[in-house]
Amino acid sequence: MPKVTAFIYPFSQNVWVLYTLMILAATVLFQRMMLRRATLLGSFLSVLGSVVSQAMENVRETPWRRVLLGLWITIVSVMPFLYNTSFVSYLTMPEKVPVPRNFEELSKAVLSGKYKYLPFKGTIEQELLLRKLLDNPVAIITSNGVLKILLGSSPYITVKGFDDYFGIWNMGIAMKKGFCCRKRLNDVLYRIVSGGLFQKWTDDLSFADTLHKRLKKKHEEPKLQLTLEDLRLAFFTLFFRYALALLAFLAKL
Repeated sequence: MPKVTAFIYPFSQNVWVLYTLMILAATVLFQRMMLRRATLLGSFLSVLGSVVSQAMENVRETPWRRVLLGLWITIVSVMPFLYNTSFVSYLTMPEKVPVPRNFEELSKAVLSGKYKYLPFKGTIEQELLLRKLLDNPVAIITSNGVLKILLGSSPYITVKGFDDYFGIWNMGIAMKKGFCCRKRLNDVLYRIVSGGLFQKWTDDLSFADTLHKRLKKKHEEPKLQLTLEDLRLAFFTLFFRYALALLAFLAKL
């Protein structure tokens, strides 16, 4: 996501369009009914100033106009509060890198060149998989259970499983025809799977197999450096606000 769009991220596109139309409608309404001897530009600057907590001047004092003004002040007080709350929560949460969630999104990502597609062929070596393949955006088609056993779980890896399934392979136990305890054995296996014992066994096996890698993992605080792009955005915002202030000053002369 471009950094300049971070300022409009807290609200959706529909909310911004509605907010802009509301400001334009309030500009025309205030110029005709609320403000004394105000031009359309002056009314727009007064309305825009009220959005950023500036007092409105030359308002006609009548009871119904006070009700209308109070309604507008309520709106311009609630909207910045919601924006600031959403923006602060957005800044405190790390940005999530979008990853393909299903095979349709994977197909588009591979065609665009953002991902490599590696089908399962032969044996996969765990060290090769960890060191070589996962350094770049790569999609690997393999068994979900095998991948969890070989690689472990987050935050020690950066692998995310798909929501879709390419195929389902059923496994079973071969029995002699006429085996006497077949029903009893099926009941026991069903209880083991339903009770989560098989999942618990695979999780323990994966944890024990990747324990030495977990112990070697060093926690490193990410270091962020200011770039020219960051400074350019800050100065652009500053000069834009200065230009608005100068325009408002000239309109009041």
